[in-house]
Amino acid sequence: MAAFWTEIGALNVSSWGPGPFDSDAADDLLDSLEPLTGERRSDTLMDVLREEVAGGEAADQALVLAAAAIIAANIDPALWPEWNEGPEDPQMLLDRTSLRGLREAALQAVEAVSSDSFMDSWQDLPSRTEVSMTIDRLRAVLQVP
Repeated sequence: MAAFWTEIGALNVSSWGPGPFDSDAADDLLDSLEPLTGERRSDTLMDVLREEVAGGEAADQALVLAAAAIIAANIDPALWPEWNEGPEDPQMLLDRTSLRGLREAALQAVEAVSSDSFMDSWQDLPSRTEVSMTIDRLRAVLQVP
């Protein structure tokens, strides 16, 4: 992730909703991936997941959820946000040969994010419910067949 932060600069991250793409971290990650090749995108996402989930606990949950959701959207395009200005075909976003390893790393990251402290950070029940449903859906899609 050091490379990721070097490319975009350290930012004050905030969330405006409970979805995996509803944060400044998600926006910044999507923007940083756009000019990269599929292989470099995959490498960047793997770096984000490894560095953010070091020790089994996610440091920046919004960033981890965004990275996992990008990977999941490459498996199930229905997960791609309709509002995103990125590529119309999310299948083109990542290098297909690295997808299995990314799936495994993303699933581990989702498990790290789904801690009680993260869920408790969503004060209102509808948001907490949406986050929980998103995490469940990501888990289901990221399961390696």
